[in-house]
Amino acid sequence: MTELLMVDSTPSVFGLRFITTYVLRIGDKLVVVDPGPVVTVECLVRKILELHPRSVEVVLTHVHIDHAGNTGHLVHSLRARGVEVRVWVHPRGARHIRDPSRLWEASLAVLGETARIYGELLPVPREAVHETRDGEELVLDGARLVFVHSPGHASHHQSILAVVGGSRVLFTGDSAGIYVPETGGLVPTTPPPFHPDKYMESLEKMVALKSSRLAFTHTGVGPASLLEAHREQIMLWLALAEEAVAEDTELREFLEKVLARDQLARRAYSYLSKSSYTLQAMLHTAQGVMEAVREKGVR
Repeated sequence: MTELLMVDSTPSVFGLRFITTYVLRIGDKLVVVDPGPVVTVECLVRKILELHPRSVEVVLTHVHIDHAGNTGHLVHSLRARGVEVRVWVHPRGARHIRDPSRLWEASLAVLGETARIYGELLPVPREAVHETRDGEELVLDGARLVFVHSPGHASHHQSILAVVGGSRVLFTGDSAGIYVPETGGLVPTTPPPFHPDKYMESLEKMVALKSSRLAFTHTGVGPASLLEAHREQIMLWLALAEEAVAEDTELREFLEKVLARDQLARRAYSYLSKSSYTLQAMLHTAQGVMEAVREKGVR
């Protein structure tokens, strides 16, 4: 039996659903994609134990604390209950989950009070960590997970293609934007430092995988056609950022100009603007695009 479950891993103070953890149930094994922030770990542990797994594979798309923050807490909690756990992470992120001290300090510097809401990290035991290779596969009872390194949002980012029978679900992490099923909205998630060339190359890799569905960590499941739409969206944002940088446009004015031109982003904004925390995420996205254009230029 294979089943895909969605767990809301958003801190309650946000006031809306924003962070999703995916649990892929394969017989008596579970795959947990992006376990979320520390503050939600007890809820996730409870849901995992209700499924009575023999083993759990924790897969991290990247190590930012809204997605991977509770990994150490989760591993220790499940092991204490006799569950075998392994963690699969991009090589550039592995050291930050073994010793999260620098990651925590950087998160505090960038996110401030939001980082404290997410919660402080615990180290993951070294023997539990598996560093992935680009294109590496994990096979579990007929299901196949393919690790696709996809930098751009972060140097330690990977996307994961789950092939189960005729289904091909791509877990995008933050490599293909934020998708809001409630409004059909789509918006980039490109905070500084954003690397447009690598991001676009990663999108090309993901398009070539020919997935049937996309599972966004922010915030739900959508059609594979969104990859092409997102590629066009990024090109529009970069073009508008070039104009904004040339005109020395302020950040919020740039975001307003983008929303006037980008219908998908406008739909996402109608949902994300309801919370100050998610609105700040959109401002960070706009900032990342503008800084990438300002500092490196875009060809």
